[in-house]
Amino acid sequence: MPRAPRVCAEDDCTAPAHNGNRCEPHRLAQRKANDQRRPNARARGYDQRWQRTRADHLRIEPNCRHCGKPGQHVDHIDGGGPLAPNGHDHTNLQTLCASCHSRKTATVDGGGWGGTAA
Repeated sequence: MPRAPRVCAEDDCTAPAHNGNRCEPHRLAQRKANDQRRPNARARGYDQRWQRTRADHLRIEPNCRHCGKPGQHVDHIDGGGPLAPNGHDHTNLQTLCASCHSRKTATVDGGGWGGTAA
């Protein structure tokens, strides 16, 4: 028997919640508010120095460490980012394809910047 659709968790909203616990307009409004609070990439350390570190790492390790496909993302194993003390240390970096990086972010890093990890 199919479950009854969820209703948006926002006060006085009776729209169905398709993804998670909010309707689409409220989910988008929450995402916009979160984005406005988030520092830009340069402020988070993703600057020219990081671009050089990333390019060097992709030359050293061009394929995804998990599945072996060509990698596009250079991930910080400890989740600390480029501003961490070991943020440019190649032993703390791994190449991942987009799907493996998304999976790692969701499961290990607390769901990304909006989760428990920075």
